[in-house]
Amino acid sequence: DADFLIQSNDLLNHEIKERKLAEEKIKSLLNSVEIEKSMLESLINSITDEVWFADKDKIYTLANPIAIKTFGLSSNVMIKVEEFISSLNILRPDGTPQSVEEHPTLKALKGEAVFNHEEIVQIPTTGEFRYRRINAAPVKDSDGNIIGAVSVVRDITENKQAQKKIMASEIKYRRLFESAKDGILILDAETGKIVDVNPFLIELLGYSREEFIEKAIWEIGFFKDVAANYDNFLELQQQEYIRYENLPLETADGRKINVEFVSNVYLVNGKKVIQCNIRNISERILAEH
Repeated sequence: DADFLIQSNDLLNHEIKERKLAEEKIKSLLNSVEIEKSMLESLINSITDEVWFADKDKIYTLANPIAIKTFGLSSNVMIKVEEFISSLNILRPDGTPQSVEEHPTLKALKGEAVFNHEEIVQIPTTGEFRYRRINAAPVKDSDGNIIGAVSVVRDITENKQAQKKIMASEIKYRRLFESAKDGILILDAETGKIVDVNPFLIELLGYSREEFIEKAIWEIGFFKDVAANYDNFLELQQQEYIRYENLPLETADGRKINVEFVSNVYLVNGKKVIQCNIRNISERILAEH
């Protein structure tokens, strides 16, 4: 009857509205997903680290442009993880061969997150060995099932080379420090406390190393009330250089010696230190007299 037709028509219109509303929500969601996907792709493609994605079947299905360029791959990456790793000459940081099973991607596919894994890889496109640091993590679906693994790889060759140069420089300095024929004190520029003393100065003044370390220079008996007192330390902090051509010091056994005292402020690893060079000039003074 008429009432039934009216009710049916109203119900149909309501269903149509609900369907259109659902379609609009789906379109909005899809658009949102596409926007997020586009943003993610832009981010991955713009960073200078390599980004790799392997699916649960152990196949690399995605690599960003820097990874593709580094290894001379096609843009449509479809490479078996184990075969790809086996084809590379991968070494541990100590230079010994790294097994396929040790690779972070395969560990991540088993559910293990790997951070700061370091390795050396011979790059096929250039033949050179490069130091690399890898972070890898499993990718899971909403139910917690592993559906793949993502790896981010950073080339740290320049950092490693810089570290080696610093170490070589430190070793060279330490040898000079230990074998120098002048006394050397290293002070913390903020506190004036002694952080290092070389063997020559220990022998020259006859005090033990323990009597130097962690003491402020103006607190030490043989420097009290002379050029290296607290007021002059403040002057050194401001001017970053101080020199005394004839400074009298007293040794542990009571002998008087004349020294040339030169201090400079240096920046070491972003922190200021003071190096004091102390040269025994007693014989020169005696010869001049």
